[in-house]
Amino acid sequence: RFVPDTEDTKLRDGSYRKPKPGENFEKWMLRVTTKEVGIEVNVQISEFTLQNHKMMLLDPSIMKHKDFQHTRKTVLAGASDVACAEVVHTTNRYHWRLVGQRYDVMSWAPDKRNYHEIKGTLNRDYTRQFPNK
Repeated sequence: RFVPDTEDTKLRDGSYRKPKPGENFEKWMLRVTTKEVGIEVNVQISEFTLQNHKMMLLDPSIMKHKDFQHTRKTVLAGASDVACAEVVHTTNRYHWRLVGQRYDVMSWAPDKRNYHEIKGTLNRDYTRQFPNK
């Protein structure tokens, strides 16, 4: 297992491996092998992971997006494919880290809820008209 030395200052000197007071072996092993390390390269099976997320190619729709074009031309030298790893995936937000570039890409999906038509959220008996200014 290889951890880049640019990841964190605690990783450079190995102090993250020291057991914390009252920590048993199981908790120490879990902390050291999964939680403390953000980027990890398994050289035996040639696998790159970022916080337990495997590497993949950045989605083509993101690569072609007009907001990403400047970064693609300048920083990525017009690359046709870019390797990334997922950082966070929520209902309406995607967050990827570009491998070897020190750049993150975030994309938001539109909210599909229609607030005006959700039943039970608006009580028509207690609505009030506000005067225009």
